[in-house]
Amino acid sequence: LAGVLIGPHTPWRLLTDQKTMRDIADLGVLLLMFTLGLDFSLRKLRALGARVFLAAVAEVALMLWLGIEAGRLAGWSPRDALFLGGVVCLSSTMIALRNLNDRGLRKESFAPMLVGLLISEEVLTVLLLTVLSVVAAGGEVAPDAALSVLGRMAIFVVAALIAGLLLLPRLLDSIAAFGREEMLLVAALGVCFGASLLAESAGFSIALGAFLAGVVAAEAHCAPRIVRLVQPV
Repeated sequence: LAGVLIGPHTPWRLLTDQKTMRDIADLGVLLLMFTLGLDFSLRKLRALGARVFLAAVAEVALMLWLGIEAGRLAGWSPRDALFLGGVVCLSSTMIALRNLNDRGLRKESFAPMLVGLLISEEVLTVLLLTVLSVVAAGGEVAPDAALSVLGRMAIFVVAALIAGLLLLPRLLDSIAAFGREEMLLVAALGVCFGASLLAESAGFSIALGAFLAGVVAAEAHCAPRIVRLVQPV
């Protein structure tokens, strides 16, 4: 609501420099995806098994299809209907976990499965953001182009994870050993922004790079300190 009121599409037009606002919005996306990546643990998800990820895929696919069909029934273009499906098919991890904490359900038996489902959705969120950004740039819904992008993205993700896991956790832990919180914060944000630039130069979403940076940083022993430092930012 605040964005609508101060945006450029109201009669009073409080803000007209849309480029600066987009840059600020991109910065918010980077930090959000980085913190989501920090909550993502490869070991935790592997312990939950493939059924959680399959359940997330089924849920997201069903809601995506319902959103697309709703857009088609409303007479929207295929691209607009696809974006409507993308809007309605995902959940908010932060809101769901906050509700669990407020209701005192975090230690219930179903909570780990729910967290695994939400984490799996976060992975699918990054995939969907990447595909939709390509669709938005091209202006057409091309399934073969989307599949090509997913293939190239899979190669990029695997290469980035292997290289990142071999180098970055050790680097961050060595910086954390100095005991200077601001140094660790600057290093963590440097990893986030650097990975985002790398992803953008490879033709992918900046959100993908930030998310992968968070996933790699989560494997460092100092990851809880990084989370605590980045959250205020």
